[in-house]
Amino acid sequence: MATPLIAVVTYTSLWAMAAMIVLGPWARTTALALAILTFVVMIARLASSSKVTPTITGMLVAVVVLVPIYAQDPEGHRYLLPSPSALTALFQSLGDGLDYAATATSPMVVDHAFGSLLTAGILGLFLAAEHVAVSWRAVASSGLVLFAPWIPAAVLAHQVSTTALLAGLAAWVAAMTLSRKNAPIERGISLTSAATATLASLALSGIAIPAALDSEGWGSIPPLNPSDLFDSTQLSLDLDLRNSLAENSDIPVLLYVSSGPRPDAFRLLTLTDFDGAGWNYEAPDPTDRSANSGLLWPESVPGWNESELVRLDVIVYSLVENHLPIPTTPRQVEVAGNWTYDSGSDTIIGNKESTENLTYTIVSDVSFYTAKALRDTDDLLAPSLGLDLIDPEYLEIPPTVDLANIRSVAEGLTNEEATRYDKTLAIQNYLRNPSIFTYSTSVETSSDDVVSDFLESKEGYCLQFATTMVVLLRSLGIPARMGYGFLAGEYDTSNGYVVRGRDAHVWPEVYFPGEGWARFEPTPSIQTGAPPSWADPFGSGIPVPREVLEGGGYPPGPLPEGPTNPENGPLTPDDTSPFLSTWAPWALGAVLATALFWVFLLWRRRTVAAVRAFHGPEGAWQRLADRLGTLAWPTSATPLEARSHVLRGIGRIAGRPPTKGSADALVSLSGAVSDHRYSPGGTLATQTQLDAWATEVITEAESATKEATGRPARGGVQTAPRGGS
Repeated sequence: MATPLIAVVTYTSLWAMAAMIVLGPWARTTALALAILTFVVMIARLASSSKVTPTITGMLVAVVVLVPIYAQDPEGHRYLLPSPSALTALFQSLGDGLDYAATATSPMVVDHAFGSLLTAGILGLFLAAEHVAVSWRAVASSGLVLFAPWIPAAVLAHQVSTTALLAGLAAWVAAMTLSRKNAPIERGISLTSAATATLASLALSGIAIPAALDSEGWGSIPPLNPSDLFDSTQLSLDLDLRNSLAENSDIPVLLYVSSGPRPDAFRLLTLTDFDGAGWNYEAPDPTDRSANSGLLWPESVPGWNESELVRLDVIVYSLVENHLPIPTTPRQVEVAGNWTYDSGSDTIIGNKESTENLTYTIVSDVSFYTAKALRDTDDLLAPSLGLDLIDPEYLEIPPTVDLANIRSVAEGLTNEEATRYDKTLAIQNYLRNPSIFTYSTSVETSSDDVVSDFLESKEGYCLQFATTMVVLLRSLGIPARMGYGFLAGEYDTSNGYVVRGRDAHVWPEVYFPGEGWARFEPTPSIQTGAPPSWADPFGSGIPVPREVLEGGGYPPGPLPEGPTNPENGPLTPDDTSPFLSTWAPWALGAVLATALFWVFLLWRRRTVAAVRAFHGPEGAWQRLADRLGTLAWPTSATPLEARSHVLRGIGRIAGRPPTKGSADALVSLSGAVSDHRYSPGGTLATQTQLDAWATEVITEAESATKEATGRPARGGVQTAPRGGS
């Protein structure tokens, strides 16, 4: 039973690499492959007493399992059988995975080739450790193999999952306990095994555990690249324009897949209060509206059910925030935990909740805004309609700002534009002009009027661009605020869209009555790409990868029943993806249940056979042979020959003939064995008699040894089993 425990320890080693690789859906595939391999090796162990056969069988099965998962022909079709072409494709995938691992930066997003390498590595680690633990009965020594993946995390000071580490340790200790329990009772603990177990325990205590508990330990060794050690991203709420917004980090913040076009950005929060040098965040008043309560938008959305809705399945990794990343367009959300929606700021806030390692689903109309609809809102700005009622704070400009100069610039840019939308677009396009402004993150400023400084220097990064646009709009009486979050990330063929720390961003949002707060993009395209489709003067929207348009990797399927809106009805899109699918846990559970069932049957069969072998004449005869040591007879001897061999041996050692009682007992026991083997009716001796005869002979042999050497014979007399009859 040590084999499945070794598999558990092996699988937990994935979390040792969590700071270096992105754990995603591929880990479920690895778990399923490992479960199948474990089942096969367990059956091989029960069917064969060979030390090598189960391991060789496992190696062959590992290849058979890897082929349909990772072997593909040049057109992307999977091989089902391990043909020569399939094996060539599999080895090509493994080679590509090695090339990727050699060049990619940490943490690495797992693509198809790298996934094949990781899965093959896990299966190989399991087979090596299982061979040491089971074939050679060295479970303690196998720990040095099983916990080797934790060493880099300790040396590089990566914080690891304490739960995964403790689970691996518990499974390893359980395997050692079971191995010891199932060992023959005559065998003691060898010095080598004890020393190995001690060294392995000390190694784990000194290396792996300090990393898990975030203490110094071996992690005090300076890492080669400190920028790779950040394993979480927390956006600072103190948006000071004299500092950089965020590091240019490759750390994955979140992964998501979309059933259609991607959103233009994920917003965490909005800010209103600007003091001339920085933005100050004020948390909104608590609200009782659940984030799962239906359509989340500050304005009414007619025709929501007829919209072209897109489903987004999101997994958050290293982002530690109490604000949920959501698109800047109307949406509905399914999320576990105590998350509430504030319509004033259009944000979702967690009550003692964190986004770290969170999984949730969004349904949104990412094409909600159009240039025509935003331009037409000017018809609603007539004072008599009263539809442009907005909090004055969205128009405030601090006294430290040179308002006259700011307004002069804004009016000069918009004096030929008639609508709010066209004025906003004119300011955006001015700031995005690369012949006028330069994008740079090295800007330093100590002024209390950074907007005027920026308009003079014409050099800055997203904070300066976005803040300047907000203040220019406010100077014209146009309500504007700051949005804070992430751009939409890059597309990866294996994992969907990946949003990284470097995608942290700020942007202006402008209010249009009846529509809501629309995002604009004044930061140059060198950093942000194209602006949102509704803010693009050339009409170029957000590109959708061909793989998504053609459905590559995202087969259609029904959307699970989600939250409904009492006014707008249930969610309606029918496209989903396997990114957060639930088939893998069920399949893994079925495989493990089947494996355990078959293991129980085989274990029961072997147990019954062992009990039967332990009882009866053959059991007593074998027990006597085991205890006699050098006095035991050759295995080829008949009972009669064995009897003579033992009697002569005792006489030779003691220098006297055996006692009458022991000689009679040996004659009776050998006769019972002969009758059992050769007589049609078997033997009439009871189990009690057989055990008594064997004990009598063993006692005599030990007495003879003591007389000859003056020392007690090693080992005591084996007592008869209880319950014998």
